[in-house]
Amino acid sequence: MTTRQRKRPWLLEKQVPGLPKEVTPVEFLDLPTPVLEERRLARYWGLRSLHVKRDDLTSTLYGGSKSRMLEYFLGQAIARKKTSVATMGPHISHQALGIAVYANKLGLKSYAVLAPQPAQTEEQLRYQSMYRRWHMDTLHCNHYFSVPWAYLRTRLRRDKPYWIPAGGNDPLGILAIVEGALELAADIVRRRLPLPDDIVVPTGTCATAAGVYLGMALARLPVRVVAVRMVPQLWTSPNKLRHCANKTLALLRRAGFSEPVNWGDLLWVGEHFPPGYGLSNPRADAAIKDVANLSALRTETTYTGKSWAVFKTDLLQNRRVVFWNTYSAVDPVPTPKTAPVSMAPLRLLEQVSL
Repeated sequence: MTTRQRKRPWLLEKQVPGLPKEVTPVEFLDLPTPVLEERRLARYWGLRSLHVKRDDLTSTLYGGSKSRMLEYFLGQAIARKKTSVATMGPHISHQALGIAVYANKLGLKSYAVLAPQPAQTEEQLRYQSMYRRWHMDTLHCNHYFSVPWAYLRTRLRRDKPYWIPAGGNDPLGILAIVEGALELAADIVRRRLPLPDDIVVPTGTCATAAGVYLGMALARLPVRVVAVRMVPQLWTSPNKLRHCANKTLALLRRAGFSEPVNWGDLLWVGEHFPPGYGLSNPRADAAIKDVANLSALRTETTYTGKSWAVFKTDLLQNRRVVFWNTYSAVDPVPTPKTAPVSMAPLRLLEQVSL
């Protein structure tokens, strides 16, 4: 499904010619993703305009912004001659599912340590089924204090898997989002869409928001990034977002990038998180209903629904807005043509409880 020879333009390489020595992405996505206007939602919500960066369409197999990051992480794993990859996340993890799909397609074994989250029994069962279908070995932790043991157990496996950080929070993964932000910047420069006042991005570990923030700084566009918090304050903050962006910029500096960057405004929005991770609230439910009635976009509760909730306030009234859609437009369904490459026997999902 892939080749080590890149076929599509790499916008970051134009700015940082030395970057291929540091980063070795592998191609399996349909990029760049389009930016489409949502006029009905804009009128209903009182916006001057609303466009959506359709990262839900990164692939017809399994899309979303996490899949963007996997081109970089899995490329690095292959470059290091690894035979397996591993990650950690909640029971319902878009990143873990993406890893299961694309590691399988590339012939790599995959593992995941899955931490507790508020009960969503039906959705958790659906994700468990998808992990199994894509031959991912998972350790489901019933309590937070069992997570370190499960993590250590996975890191010490004989095949020494390449570890992909939770949420893709690493300069390597953030670079993939920077590339997407430069796609958006190119559309603005070419006047395919008006210069937005704001880009709304859901944020958990800050990787996606940091990539958008840095991408706009590299493009020197005066756009405010609106980061909508989806996880407890203990795990995230605007300072963490800026730190992630600067750490990624340091990687670009090491690769030879010497131009100044223009950091734009950053607005941190935290009031849509309650009552907890993965749990909806009335404002998010109302926003999800609006999206369902006035567009063809697919949404969910944990990230996109609570991000859309910001439009149910007066915060963005009469402004030009781009919404960064991180959620896949499809669930991955194995077919005979996408049968597992790795023939290692599938183990049942384990429940870890100490």
